[in-house]
Amino acid sequence: MTRSLLAALLLAAAMPGAAALAQDAEFPASPQFVAIIRLAQEGRGDSARAAIAEYLDRTPQSNPLYPEALYTAATIASSGTDARLLFSRVAVEYSYSDWADKALLRLAQLDFGTGDTEGAVNRVRRLMTDYPTSNVLASAALWGARAAFERRDYATACPWIARGIDRAGNDVETRNQLEFMRQRCTAGAIAAAPVTPPANAAAPLRTPERRP
Repeated sequence: MTRSLLAALLLAAAMPGAAALAQDAEFPASPQFVAIIRLAQEGRGDSARAAIAEYLDRTPQSNPLYPEALYTAATIASSGTDARLLFSRVAVEYSYSDWADKALLRLAQLDFGTGDTEGAVNRVRRLMTDYPTSNVLASAALWGARAAFERRDYATACPWIARGIDRAGNDVETRNQLEFMRQRCTAGAIAAAPVTPPANAAAPLRTPERRP
């Protein structure tokens, strides 16, 4: 890593905005990775990606910080395809790490963004099952409920909303969004919701007409 880039990263890590970023559970927390994220947010994406690529190249995969480095690389990836690949590596290869649950949340968000609501629901279900004490569970509940509502799956969405509200803690914004969505879980709202048949539902059988 060049001296000028290292100096930029150290300066970014010391800025108040970087400290706030580190307190967000969905973003990297180690100072060197916070600085790289900050660099990307300031429009220096190429420099940020070069910095994290160099870190990954010189760091053994057994290093405790490696999963967080991969997560950082995914966060600032130049394409959705690259981000998905890197987040998947964190979730699968480092499922024991503190970043696996967060990677699953990001993958659920990517799935939802591309219209894959089934994939989003499955990611959130795995997160809630495998990481029941996750500090991003409220956010996962929010995105999972959105995806489930798209699928008219109230039986999944509504319990997730309740669980998310219970785990929101001091996250007022997420709590408020979940509270707003909970209005869709009233008996009247569920009864009024249109029922969309599955895309692969079989067509009803027709009785052949009798010929005279």
